[in-house]
Amino acid sequence: MHPDDRAPAPCGHRGCRLKPVEVRAQLAAAAALDDADLTRVCDQDPAFAGGPIPDFRSPRHVVEVKELTSRPLRGFNAAYNKQPRYIPIPNLRHLWAASVDVSVAAAVYEGDPETPVVNTLIATLTEMVEDLESRGYTNSLHDHDNFPRYAKELGFHCDLTVVPDSDLKPGILLTGTIVGRPRALNLDIDITALLQDWLDSDQSSNARHSLAGRGGVHVLAVVPSRDGPAATVIDAVRETPGEVPEAALRLPDGIDVLVVVTDTDVLRFTPADGWSRHSAPRIE
Repeated sequence: MHPDDRAPAPCGHRGCRLKPVEVRAQLAAAAALDDADLTRVCDQDPAFAGGPIPDFRSPRHVVEVKELTSRPLRGFNAAYNKQPRYIPIPNLRHLWAASVDVSVAAAVYEGDPETPVVNTLIATLTEMVEDLESRGYTNSLHDHDNFPRYAKELGFHCDLTVVPDSDLKPGILLTGTIVGRPRALNLDIDITALLQDWLDSDQSSNARHSLAGRGGVHVLAVVPSRDGPAATVIDAVRETPGEVPEAALRLPDGIDVLVVVTDTDVLRFTPADGWSRHSAPRIE
């Protein structure tokens, strides 16, 4: 994200500007909580000095925002998107389409999973394609003996295949990434259990610290991202209009309300009232 994409904060301080995801979360939380007074917490406010600070507050609520994304996958995508999509290679006989599988990275929030290495991707692909051509193959899926190597370097569901009848000269055409995600097709698993795992992990510790000791009702607003494990939540919400999970969450100490923000809907959970759902507010 470019720094200029951030929205100005009421205090006017550059460091307090809002990321697009925070703008979405503020609107969604205000609607879910029926609290139009939520405002950005200034990082120079002496009332919030010392330690992590929450993102928004009002006389009734204090709100921390967390985007649920995969840091490894975001890092891969940032590097991958800098690569040219078409790389002519004169010593090849064909144009090859190459897709890589990043499911392992998409399944974690942090860490160092075995993901295709962008810095050496073209060299790796070139070597593999040269070998495939030397043995008469036009698709890596047909080369069963070497599948473990392809899976290790490019991900389990990778694919290298000749592009027929192309006007482009022989080379490699990067056609994108593949992500496979397990789905239970059950909201108690695809939403409640997934969010519970995140809440119970160290991933939620910063949010809990930001809210600790603050006045008002403590609200955690999570924004599932497409590039991470919580993409399952986005799909589950989109495919089940009007429905909510039946299973309750166990909110950590210090969190009173959970708000889940997707592009289409906002889910709200409290221990007393359970789950509720309404359409996401539009961003003007």
